[in-house]
Amino acid sequence: MKIVLFLLLFTFSSAGALLKFSGNMPPEVKSDYLEQQFQRILNTLDSTHTQPHYLPVHILFLDRVTQRNLGIHLPEWGGGGAIGTDTVVIPTDKNSAFHSRNINKIIVHELVHIAIARHFGRIRVPRWFHEGTAMTLSGEISFDEQAILSCAIITGKLIPLDSIEFLNRFSQSKASLAYSQSHAVLAFLIDTYGIELIPELIAASRKTRKFEDACIQTFGLSIKEIEVLFVRYLQKRYPLLIVAFSFSLFWFLILVLSIIAWFIIYVRKIRKLNIMGSEESLRDEQDAGNELADAPPEINET
Repeated sequence: MKIVLFLLLFTFSSAGALLKFSGNMPPEVKSDYLEQQFQRILNTLDSTHTQPHYLPVHILFLDRVTQRNLGIHLPEWGGGGAIGTDTVVIPTDKNSAFHSRNINKIIVHELVHIAIARHFGRIRVPRWFHEGTAMTLSGEISFDEQAILSCAIITGKLIPLDSIEFLNRFSQSKASLAYSQSHAVLAFLIDTYGIELIPELIAASRKTRKFEDACIQTFGLSIKEIEVLFVRYLQKRYPLLIVAFSFSLFWFLILVLSIIAWFIIYVRKIRKLNIMGSEESLRDEQDAGNELADAPPEINET
């Protein structure tokens, strides 16, 4: 199967400087736009333009059967995947990723993963940073992200950042929360330290060879400390939404309890009426029996 993948990588439908396309490419894919976006991403991650030279990124448009035959396994809710430093796989026979319906933004998202892998090299980068940076630089916006985060805060369901490493095993609803959290963590870091933090973090990682040590050097914070401050940031950023959600939830519960109370009263009333009806029928039967007993005997004349 690796031989087939190797051959696919050298069967191009387009010959750009940074990107190569193969497979059944959808007509809405904008190759020139993607080239520009990938160059922007590379520059954003390394403003010194010292990124090492790599071969072009191969973007493969494959159906699910071909993916399985090649040993490529994407989550059911996933709209694409990045492999190593040079390959992006986009499914052609399934709906786009749940957090984005724009195939070009999905490809840009995956190109950010490629760029991060190239810049950080063999340094292990947490999945929350991968996904948060990919969503930030691709411009993906989830319209229900605020509601998802607010609900998670209220119910205590925020996902520990280190658990996001297992994102591919999550259900769609849990994955949606993981993406929203990752995006929000990057928003918190950028709001606090500026977009320049990303190239600084990359430079520090190259020196320390560890992502956590680079965080301490860049922000003066460990990942756990970043997580604590991030939760506080969320609580300050979405207070009105949290209050609104709590208020709505309160009145919703009041409504549900009122309906339940009305239903119980109604059932009891029906039962009481049935019992009263049964007792009245029994009394009528008894009265009829008494009338028959008190009536004079009939005299038959012949």
